[in-house]
Order: sequence, then structure tokens, then C-alpha cells
Amino acid sequence: NKRDQAEETLDSLNRIIHDNAGLKTWTLGLCVKFTEMFEKATERKSAQYYRTVVYNDTIENSALIIAAGKQKLASLDPAGVFKFDMSVFEDV
Repeated sequence: NKRDQAEETLDSLNRIIHDNAGLKTWTLGLCVKFTEMFEKATERKSAQYYRTVVYNDTIENSALIIAAGKQKLASLDPAGVFKFDMSVFEDV
């Protein structure tokens, strides 16, 4: 059910944040995946289809997504100076 999926997704995202390279590389990895999907697609899928793809990759393939994100980050920022301003996410 949707509540179970939401809890499973939250658990996976927390694991990605704490145990892996974090949301930065995971997000870049998803960008790589979707860019490739859109380039190969002959027709657009529904929003539900793409939601399912993100959900499945979050739950089952986060390591592959993070690896793709690390490669993309290295190609975009070989000197390692790319940093997020995390203060925008802090509670006020």
C-alpha cells in the first residue's frame, strides 16, 4: 500500500544519506538515468511510470544510481570543489 511504500522510500533515502555518498550523488545518478531514458525513448510514458521507476531505483538500485552520480560528479567537478549550500535545508 502507499503508506508502506512511503515508509520504505523514506528508509531508503535515509540509508542513502547516511551510508552512501548522500543525496548529491544519488540525485546526479537519477539525472543520468533519466537523461538516457529520454534519449532512447520513442514515446513518453505516464507520470505514474516514471514515479515507479524512481521508487524501484530508490529501493532496489540505489548503489548503481549513486555510482552513476559519482561518475557524473567527477566529470563535472574534477577538482572536487562542487559543494551544496546545505543551509537552505536547515530549520529556522
